Amino acid sequence: MNALVVDLKKQISEPEKCLFVISGDLMDKVGDNFENPQEGFVYFKEVFVDTIKNALGMSYDQFFFVPGNHDVDRKKVDSIIENGILATVSTAEGINKFIIDNKSCSRYLERLEDFKLFEENFYKDTELAKQMTNFDSCFITKNNIGIACLNSSWRCSKANEEGSLIVGEKQVESAQIFLKGTDIRIAIMHHPLDDLLKEDKDKIKPILYKYFDVLLIGHKHHVDMEYTRNFHGTLLSCQSNASLADFSDATYNNGYSIINFTKNGNTRIRYRKYLSDHELFVANTDVGTEDGCITIPYPDENQITKTTIVDKALNTLENVRFDNVDEHLFTYGLDPKIPCKINDLFVEPILSNIPETHSTPDEIKYYHLTDIINGTDNYLIYGLKESGKSTLLNKLMVEFTLSYKHAEYIPVNVAYNELANRSISQIIRDYLSISSEECRSLLAQNKLVLLIDDI
Repeated sequence: MNALVVDLKKQISEPEKCLFVISGDLMDKVGDNFENPQEGFVYFKEVFVDTIKNALGMSYDQFFFVPGNHDVDRKKVDSIIENGILATVSTAEGINKFIIDNKSCSRYLERLEDFKLFEENFYKDTELAKQMTNFDSCFITKNNIGIACLNSSWRCSKANEEGSLIVGEKQVESAQIFLKGTDIRIAIMHHPLDDLLKEDKDKIKPILYKYFDVLLIGHKHHVDMEYTRNFHGTLLSCQSNASLADFSDATYNNGYSIINFTKNGNTRIRYRKYLSDHELFVANTDVGTEDGCITIPYPDENQITKTTIVDKALNTLENVRFDNVDEHLFTYGLDPKIPCKINDLFVEPILSNIPETHSTPDEIKYYHLTDIINGTDNYLIYGLKESGKSTLLNKLMVEFTLSYKHAEYIPVNVAYNELANRSISQIIRDYLSISSEECRSLLAQNKLVLLIDDI
């Protein structure tokens, strides 16, 4: 703690202009080493917050935090109530109703009672304009900066919950309404968007991009950053590592980030990491320059246009074409208990350059889907009738879409007989639901892969 304070005093020249963000996990396992969770939260305040506040001459109005999975008291999770909540929040409508019904009632959110009590006591004497519920807690600073502390941990109840957590559309909507009119809007939550239930991520991501400027997250114990624009808006997303964790895994380093954000301009981030052998913080050159800094330019207009079209195409693929593929599976609609998504049913076939029955082992070369997705070669795939070639192309369409961030190919499924009746550009436009101008831009600036069936 002393090393952190020493480094903060060196790095921050005007602490009165700073906002200090803790993106969850205020303590380990909701204070197992304390008599009760409240004692642990108070210890966090006195040892962490108060030490930094007093050393830098800051006020409580400058500190903001959200609950992490370690701030959830899992001993208060009742299995019968939990099963009832699971059934209730199985749809977007159910999630929204649950949030509306429980914004001020904590009967079904006892797991976070201690955190919310600590939060209430922490901010009760501050001069911040505030809105505090069982889900979002929002604040407006004297400089008209809006802070949305979003609760991504209210569904935490067990380990390995990636892909099943929920924030909720109504939580984010409530925050953006309260913060309307602020100059800069910052959203804070513990878990990355990819840890959320896909349906929930698809609902809240457009709201974050449209109404917020910055998203600060934690949980993963390593730094990450992206400054992107989609057809909803522009968002700087920063993921931070832990600052004072006792890591037994040498893969992780303690550290923190200093973000100098300029709306509609360049942003500068300084990364710091802790050297335990020397008991001091230094520039994190693993992710920045020799002084641990990176400067992120505001996305230029050409990049914005390109990204917007790509996002529009990927959105069509994920929300329309994926469903089309699933609807053609033989199990679709038979029984809700039977898997009816291609990712649940697909078994990768054996792909080789020549038939196994007509060659020696030395002559055979095998291929995997990842080879096709990450490579640049063209492939002709043939096999017996009804052997699964169309299903394979559909699976490739799904995987190309999900792998766009690193492979950067946008897939287009084409029936061979279509090529005789329509132009390639017309087929692409219709399949991706984009305009003629957007199609020309996409062809000029991005890579597409044609998946031609029924040759």
